[in-house]
Amino acid sequence: MEDEVHQLSEPSTSGVHDKDISGAGSATTTATLSSSDGDGHSTTTKRTLNQMLSSFLSATPFSGVSSSPDPAEPRLRTMRSIASFDTAAYSLIFPPQADDEMGFTTKPRRFLSRILAGLSTPPASSTAHISKRKGKRKARASYYFDAQSDLDLPLDGEEGELIDDEGCFVDARETIGMDIISYLPSELVLGIFVHLDVSSVIACSSVSKYWRVFALDAQVWKNLFMRNRGWRIRTVMPTASNTQLKTSERASATTPRNHWISLYRSRRTLERRWADASYKPQEIKLLGHSDSVYCLEIDSRLNMLVTGSRDRTIKIWELSTGALLSTLEDHHAGSVLCLKLDFTDAAARGPGIGFMVSGSSDRTVRVWDVDLSEWVRNGANSLSIRPSARGTMVKCKVRKILEGHTGGVLDLKIDERWIVSCSKDSLVRIWSRETLEPHATLGGHDGPVNAVGLQGGKVVSASGDGRMILWDLASRERLRVYEGHDRGLACVEFKVGLLSTSSFRTDDADDNPAIDQNDFIISGSNDRKIKIWSAQTGECLTTLSGHDLLVRALSFDSASGRLLSASYDKSVKIWDVVEGKSSGGNGTVSAICTRRFENRHTSHIFDVKFDARRVISSSHDESVIIVDFGEGLDTSLFV
Repeated sequence: MEDEVHQLSEPSTSGVHDKDISGAGSATTTATLSSSDGDGHSTTTKRTLNQMLSSFLSATPFSGVSSSPDPAEPRLRTMRSIASFDTAAYSLIFPPQADDEMGFTTKPRRFLSRILAGLSTPPASSTAHISKRKGKRKARASYYFDAQSDLDLPLDGEEGELIDDEGCFVDARETIGMDIISYLPSELVLGIFVHLDVSSVIACSSVSKYWRVFALDAQVWKNLFMRNRGWRIRTVMPTASNTQLKTSERASATTPRNHWISLYRSRRTLERRWADASYKPQEIKLLGHSDSVYCLEIDSRLNMLVTGSRDRTIKIWELSTGALLSTLEDHHAGSVLCLKLDFTDAAARGPGIGFMVSGSSDRTVRVWDVDLSEWVRNGANSLSIRPSARGTMVKCKVRKILEGHTGGVLDLKIDERWIVSCSKDSLVRIWSRETLEPHATLGGHDGPVNAVGLQGGKVVSASGDGRMILWDLASRERLRVYEGHDRGLACVEFKVGLLSTSSFRTDDADDNPAIDQNDFIISGSNDRKIKIWSAQTGECLTTLSGHDLLVRALSFDSASGRLLSASYDKSVKIWDVVEGKSSGGNGTVSAICTRRFENRHTSHIFDVKFDARRVISSSHDESVIIVDFGEGLDTSLFV
């Protein structure tokens, strides 16, 4: 199927006739009605119907005189014209009937329905086309027969009846083919095509040049792309339908059409590589830190990777090549334990100032301004380092140092309003991102708070005491406590979007109206298990097992359902998280481990992140490994 999609990017018209499908006549064909059914209608009536049908098929207004259609300008008929023809023809060939002897009025089938019943398209391999002249009067007809018949059938009489020839036995079946699609408005045809699956669209592209225009339409392939779970792009590509153009102009409108086909082909190839255990992705190993690499963050739009280490430095790398762009040192007095980036504005509006925060065992949080003036636009909504600036340092400046924790800062989360930090001192601190002033201090754990999650004005804290607590930032109230792990918690993901609005509600569930029904939590623990929770009900929806040691890091994309877990057992596992229904109708969540990477690191793995094409992990072995599934593919627009 991959090759078939590839072929669509280079349209070929060899052996394909415009507005002609296999075994179907052209839209300009004049048809002759046969009276072989013995209905007894007069020759005059049939000639009139001949003219009406010829007028209908050629899109020429019926005036009582047959006119030759212009094949160079095919005009689509609307449903109103079809209905008008149907009504006129019905009244002509079926005049009012007298009541039968039982008192019922005769109601023959509608005329157009009888015609359309005979317009089925036989296979192309079993058709042949002939034209027949008869006497001084010429009547052109399109007939399609079995492949075994290649002779003209003799006709006799004004009614055009077939002669019963005892000396020639040919199984000839007269049918008339018509491309119904060519008589529909282009908007309606496009509306049909956008609901087809990819196999059907590819098949339609081979029917005729006219069908091919719609099969390669930008809107059709955009719908096919967006219909797949987790397939997203960073910018909206032009999708104005090229079917709104004249026929002569459609062929030149190839940029958006072919671009969406290319996006679909690249993304499907990428997803197959993720799923195929036999595929060997490219690996880049980054060496530069002189001690354990505790944390990492990526921004695919800026092609940037940032790492923090026990050597007290922060390093900035080019994500695609692994080139070191800058080293920030002599700032933190202890190990850099956590990092968070937000370069959204810089990526969307152009080069400017990026926002970064780092937490350390020195008990402080540093807020950084990252100078992105050397980044240049690289395609739509994407930036990359200027080639001439690769040998220079990326300039970063500490805007402010946030103090208040009495233990090492173990994790950080940020959004457009808040900076959230957690510490070995068992506390969670909230800071205003705008003013960088303290907003709240949340306490309730009996051990170090190892990880926090931030979502929709709520914070979940995961502690070494084995519990998670959900907090409301506005009211500073504790909303719910989650318990179920056998040992302390090491990591947490707080997301929205996986769970259906009401799928996971039960009659006896202790629902909290302050918690969104779509929110869910994923936790990793020293008990070697991963649990997925309903944030609202507090119910553990599923438990994932498979790691042999502490689950140290989690990374999850709720749109695609892809979950990555990293462990002290030196492995990274890729899970596919899906929701379903139990036999009782209640919602369920399950996850399948689709792939695992083992022993690429020589020691404990501390952090893991991923984007559409890469998996990046950091370890106690002082290295960072980038596993790239997108070699040879243009994935710059994929999220």
